[in-house]
Amino acid sequence: MLSGDGMGVPYGASIRAGVAPGHKTCVFGVGPVGQGMTMIQTFLGARVIAIDINPQALKFATEMGAWKTINPKDTKDLKAEILDLTDGLGPNESFDACGNQEMFNVAMEVTMPGGTLMTVAHGSHGIDSVRERLSFHAYPPKWEFWGRNLCVRGNWACHFSDYTDQIAMVRNGLQVKRLITATYPFEKAAEAYLN
Repeated sequence: MLSGDGMGVPYGASIRAGVAPGHKTCVFGVGPVGQGMTMIQTFLGARVIAIDINPQALKFATEMGAWKTINPKDTKDLKAEILDLTDGLGPNESFDACGNQEMFNVAMEVTMPGGTLMTVAHGSHGIDSVRERLSFHAYPPKWEFWGRNLCVRGNWACHFSDYTDQIAMVRNGLQVKRLITATYPFEKAAEAYLN
């Protein structure tokens, strides 16, 4: 848990992005990493908006403490809904945990000016694809990260230096065991992965 996707990566991404009490955050993709982010960010005092196309994942995100959940398939305008939930400002921090270019673009567009977009997902998504959509002749810039002072970062792994603080969170009440939904013998690892 401490070094992997359940707590390690979500902890590192959340802390490095600057999640703090009272912040509104948006987690795009609530698979294992996104669930961990939802749990940790809620523990840190943030209001988490969880976004995913899987209703079961959204239900679990609610159990992990998500303030609001959104299924992009069930909304006509995802950006407008996120902005509505954040009083028109956008989330303080957004987290790409799905690796989907369309969702990365939405995250880039809605994160508040001066906010942070953290990506932890595997995929071919990235800023180069975003730049193709920009008009370099338009001023003021519409939504590009440099025109809104966004910080775009990546977080790949947990570091040993993070362990002490993670253990302290658990000792102070973080119920990390909620992330464990079942156990399997090693021989059934492939089955466990699919479940």
